[in-house]
Amino acid sequence: MAEAHVFHGGWHDGLSFIFDRRTRTPEGEFGIHEFDENDPGASWPEQPLAPDEIQPFGFWLFDRVEAICQTLVPELLEAQPPPSHAGA
Repeated sequence: MAEAHVFHGGWHDGLSFIFDRRTRTPEGEFGIHEFDENDPGASWPEQPLAPDEIQPFGFWLFDRVEAICQTLVPELLEAQPPPSHAGA
């Protein structure tokens, strides 16, 4: 755990993430592991990801935003449907 850097997921859904600094890619990317903020005993992987298994942060972030949008958009449409264009 001394080699980890914790960061918040930004969505307040109970998930946070860890940059696992035990290994890195030649470009300096670290593996990312998620954990449940409500479970302080969440398991830390015994073995770090191999460098060729590490996804660049930008791609990881894009996937995270896509997942949040899949949850958010239907809820927004229910809360505030798009305006109808009757008579247009």
